[in-house]
Amino acid sequence: MMTINQLYERALNQGIEIDNVKMRELRAISFPEGWIAIDMRKFDSKRELKCILAHEIGHCETGSFYNIYSPFDLKAKCEYKANKRAVEILMPIDEVREAMHNGYRSAWALAELFEVTQTFAHMAMTFYAEKLHDVKHVVKRLEMPRLMRASELPRPMPKAAGHDVIDYPDDDYESPF
Repeated sequence: MMTINQLYERALNQGIEIDNVKMRELRAISFPEGWIAIDMRKFDSKRELKCILAHEIGHCETGSFYNIYSPFDLKAKCEYKANKRAVEILMPIDEVREAMHNGYRSAWALAELFEVTQTFAHMAMTFYAEKLHDVKHVVKRLEMPRLMRASELPRPMPKAAGHDVIDYPDDDYESPF
């Protein structure tokens, strides 16, 4: 498992400089000159910082850069390459395969083991499912729970004609609000 310190060492060994810079809007950005600017104030957890730092290192290692005027498809390709490299850095396929054989079969379990965010672990499994047949069957179990839309939340039953009482679907119904 790669630590934040090991990420810094990896960057240093490749001539990538990382500086803590206060930024108005961005949390992190990388430049083709081998420089990463990161605003440490904007991270809620070490796991989040670790994932973003690996992503920015991914941009530098793969040379996948773009500017604000680049077409969307180029931006998407560059982000894909950076994400893929970040996954390879933080969750190497051999270590993921071993973890899965040892019973780590959910995104949250893999996230805990590799000390990454659950979203990052799910992204890793998506990348690996594209390449490896033996991991594909597990990805369905790793689906991220999706938030309910407002239209899907339990609602009171419509008011019956001539009644002022609202009937809830279950007797022990509790409002989610």
